[in-house]
Amino acid sequence: MAERSTIAHSIAARAGTQIVKEGVAAGLSWESIAVSCETAISIVVAACVEMAGNPDRVQFAGELIETMTERAHQRVTCLIRGSPYEG
Repeated sequence: MAERSTIAHSIAARAGTQIVKEGVAAGLSWESIAVSCETAISIVVAACVEMAGNPDRVQFAGELIETMTERAHQRVTCLIRGSPYEG
């Protein structure tokens, strides 16, 4: 399972880095880069909801976004503080 997690984080790091680098290269503001990330998150959540096959897709999407937001906040806090994320 750790290998899958490593692969997943590697894919995500490349995708996030690409969004930021291409946004900066295009002269976008941080606000526009954040909006582009919202679009990426929407695509990922919609795909995961379909893959999960949950009968209440809207509720499941909301729960997934809440979980992702909480974990993302924990990760960025660790990144800013220079401490390892242990979640």
